[in-house]
Order: sequence, then structure tokens, then C-alpha cells
Amino acid sequence: MKRIPAMDARDPIRRLSGGPPFVASALIGLLLLLVRAGPGSLMGSDRGLYLQVTVKDEAGAPVPSAEITAEGFAAWAGRPVYTQTEGWAVLTNLEKGDYRLRVSAPHYNSVVYEDHLIASDHVELVLRRVPEAAPQSTVPTVSGVDLAAPAKAQAEYRKGMAQLQKRRYEKARQLFQAALGAYPSYSAAYAGLGTSLLQQGKRGEALEAFRQALRLNESCYEALVGSGLILNDFKRYAEAHRHLATAAGVRMNHPWPLYYELGRTHYGLDQLNDAEKNFQKAREAHPPYGNLYLLLANTFVLQQKYEQAIPELEEFLQIAPESQAAGEVRSKLRLLRAEVEKQKQ
Repeated sequence: MKRIPAMDARDPIRRLSGGPPFVASALIGLLLLLVRAGPGSLMGSDRGLYLQVTVKDEAGAPVPSAEITAEGFAAWAGRPVYTQTEGWAVLTNLEKGDYRLRVSAPHYNSVVYEDHLIASDHVELVLRRVPEAAPQSTVPTVSGVDLAAPAKAQAEYRKGMAQLQKRRYEKARQLFQAALGAYPSYSAAYAGLGTSLLQQGKRGEALEAFRQALRLNESCYEALVGSGLILNDFKRYAEAHRHLATAAGVRMNHPWPLYYELGRTHYGLDQLNDAEKNFQKAREAHPPYGNLYLLLANTFVLQQKYEQAIPELEEFLQIAPESQAAGEVRSKLRLLRAEVEKQKQ
């Protein structure tokens, strides 16, 4: 059997489809700018319609980590999607027709929404908080130290998050630092600071900000995954794994980027079976992020699973047809198809 070499993807892979990957749950949406730009980028493709869902509470604040299940869309049957920090999520690869959304989140009453999709759309749903006497989740989402933050610090933090959403990273950095000036023990502000620094390409400073967040709140999900991302970029895979494995134990359900980063960690450690499992888990969300499919394809190639690599490279070309890697991917596809046909003879 002819061995086909994998593409070079062990170095940081941001160059392949643009934009840094992400930090984690609460700040994932702010860092996954490719996904946030996804609806616009998909409109001109033949991959179908999209539906952006924004979930807010009664006061108009975004509800992160809300679970959205969809009926009527074949691409999302039985697969939930979760809102990001600013309360939005995107369903892609949709077809026209009737659909139903069920949205739920800890401490909120669920809501059901029905409509008929005729074009790509944006819907906004409101969740009502359950009474305080209702049973509460035993999994902490905010540290007690952060709950004690004074009003001024919280206001600066919220403004910083708003600037992150608008991709104004320097302004966001200044606001998070103002929040920390008002309340130096604000772990969420350190996580936001790390995110803004990471988006500015200041990985070393971002890693230090995430470390400060974890010093104050060792279960800070955003800081754990953010640290794992940066350590992956630095090829410090064993350290990355410690952070990412801890993040995996913080909550029950995870957005796909955590599995992607775990896949990168195992890939870097040459633990290809574990890398494949995590990339496959991330792939279940069908994110429009080309690097995921490229690395999964490489993982298959390195295990000589050539036939399984082909659809992953095809998916990459659907997402990033004009990327710098597209030409090499097309060449690799020709080799793989020829080898698979040869094996069948």
C-alpha cells in the first residue's frame, strides 16, 4: 500500500482559513469570528440557508450556554447547539420549510418557537428566569468572588464584553483593565482581558491574564480553554492537556471548540486515536471552520484511513476554497482518490 504523507498542519494552523480559533464557552463566540461571520460568508455558497438564534433574558441580557434543539432541519436532527457569550448560535445547511426550536438553559424556563423558513433569517427569543426557590444547578457558573464585584467593575466588564462582540479589541482590553482596577479579584475580567489580548496576537500576555483568572477561580472555563489553546500554539501539549481536561470536568455539555482543542493536543502528542475521537466529536456540530476538517483528514491519513480522509478535505474546500492551502488540498485529494481506487482493484 502506498503511504501518502499528511499535509503539514502540526504548526499553528490559523493561516489556513483565517482568524484564531477560540477560547471557550462564554468567550467562544467572541473568538470564533469565522463562525460569527459565517452567515454572511455562507450566503453566496450552495450549502443552504442559515438561521441565527439570539437568546436573551427578560432584561435584554444575553443568555450564554442555552441549549437549542431544532425539529424540521435534517442537518440538525438530534444534535443540540449552544449559544455563545453574547447569546447567539447559528444553524447552517438548512432547507426551506416548517421548523420548531426548543430553547432551555439552567435557571430559566424553556421556550418553544415555531416558524416557516423561506430564507436565511435571524430570530430573537426571550427566556424567563425561574423563581429563586426553584431547584438550582449544583455546577457553579460564576465564582463567589466575582459575584462580590462592585457595580462599577461589573459595568466596565459588561462594556468590555460589548466591545469584544464588536471586535474592538483594544477598547475591550482597556475596559477589562478598568474593571480590574475597580476590583482586582475579578476573574471573569481577567478572562476577558486574555481574550482581547489573544485577538491582538499577544499570546504571552493573554496566557498570563488567563493564569490570573485561574488563580482567582480555578474552574474558570474560559481561562482553562484559552490557556489550552495558547499552549497548543506553543506546542506545549502536555500542559495544554491538563488545562483542557480540567475544563472538560467543569461542566456536562461543551461547545465543539473544546473537543477541537483536545484533538489538537492529542494530534501534537501523536495520540492519533484520541485525536480522531475528539475531532469527530467537534465535527458533530458541523462548524464552518476549515482547520477542523483539515486536521481530521490528516489524522486519517496518518493512520492510512485514506477513504475517510477524502470527505474531510472536500468539506475543507467547501469552507475555504480560496485559502492558501486549497491548492495543496486539491492535489492531496487527487492522490487519495487514486490510491483508494487502486486498493479497490
